[in-house]
Amino acid sequence: MKCGSRDAARFGLCALLAYAIPMAAADFSCPGYARGACLSYGDTVCGSGTKCVDQSATCFRAYTCNYKGFTCKSDHDRLVTEHESLVGEFNQLVRRGKELADEYDELVEQHNALMETYATLDRDFDDFKTCVNSARSLAEARNCAL
Repeated sequence: MKCGSRDAARFGLCALLAYAIPMAAADFSCPGYARGACLSYGDTVCGSGTKCVDQSATCFRAYTCNYKGFTCKSDHDRLVTEHESLVGEFNQLVRRGKELADEYDELVEQHNALMETYATLDRDFDDFKTCVNSARSLAEARNCAL
């Protein structure tokens, strides 16, 4: 419809629309206990049962975390880095502990071999002493060393 035409009905309708649209935009009411508000560009409206957050915020379902709440990503990243560092240190200690256990096992085997050698030498020495003490002559004593 073209406003400003000579047709009186059209003109009246155009005038009514031109008058009604600004009036409807300027006058409004809110139901119940609600209050009206004027918003500027970029403003947001948050209901009473909600929380307004920054547009870069990450939202979670209710009760996602325990009673201690949320943490900042930078804190979380720092703690993850510290955890990974501690895991690395722990794994190094585990490897070193295994190396020490292997060295200990090797030393125990060497100790046991030396104890066997000592026991054999001690037994041979006792046999030699018994042979020499039992010898009736120098020739018999010389035969003990063989």
